[in-house]
Amino acid sequence: MRRGVHPALFYSMFVLLLGGNALLGGVSAGIVHRLRGGSFGDAFLKGVAGGAVIYGGKRIAVERFGGAGLVGREVASVGASMVRNAAEGRGALELVVLPVGPVRLYLQNAQPHVRVRADLTATAWLLYAITEPELGFDFAMSVSAGTPVFTTANRTILSGHQGEDEALGVMEGGLLFLSDVPAFGRENYRRVFEHERIHVLQADQIFLTMTGPAEDRALRAIPGLRRLAPYIDINLSTHLMRALNDAIPAYLDRPWETEAIFMSR
Repeated sequence: MRRGVHPALFYSMFVLLLGGNALLGGVSAGIVHRLRGGSFGDAFLKGVAGGAVIYGGKRIAVERFGGAGLVGREVASVGASMVRNAAEGRGALELVVLPVGPVRLYLQNAQPHVRVRADLTATAWLLYAITEPELGFDFAMSVSAGTPVFTTANRTILSGHQGEDEALGVMEGGLLFLSDVPAFGRENYRRVFEHERIHVLQADQIFLTMTGPAEDRALRAIPGLRRLAPYIDINLSTHLMRALNDAIPAYLDRPWETEAIFMSR
């Protein structure tokens, strides 16, 4: 149990978040499978199981041991793969997608095969971060988070569409950008790191269960890009999250922020 959280609130939020992830997995899988001509109920139950695994991954990702973010990210991705498989009528673990930095491993288990796909959005942000002189790469934090982490040196990050907002941490394209300002305190810095790790897993969840399948269909429908489809992921998940942020201006009204705040306490 997180320090400073009343037991009744902890268990209430535990049930709410576990149930919310499970329900989201079930409903999204059921609807897509039904649109493809299959059974809503069968896919719903399998999606619920996948959603529960996603929650388990998020819970692991904010624990305080080395590599918690990496382990939690991979567990949550297995759960998201289960939801995607349920939606597309496959066995629970027939296709498992695991993110590794700016690429993903697509593990096809029915006919053992591994394909590596480059995440174009993550790669673009990685190139930006490498060339930005005010950002430094933190190897240890990157290994712990399961994604590249870049930090400032005693400066806050400017975010927003025109760089008008100051932020202690930002997730973009699955990468993390943290404001390392010692005056704010190390405990606060740790919590921001945990908070943003949850956003990474949320983006993975959105990509694997929502935007990724749609991107695949779109790429395969365009003659000039069809040959590239097996090797690239555009990854519109963070673009969708940004649009949702704009649609819900009040920070605490956003369910994904509520989840990240509670889990990072």
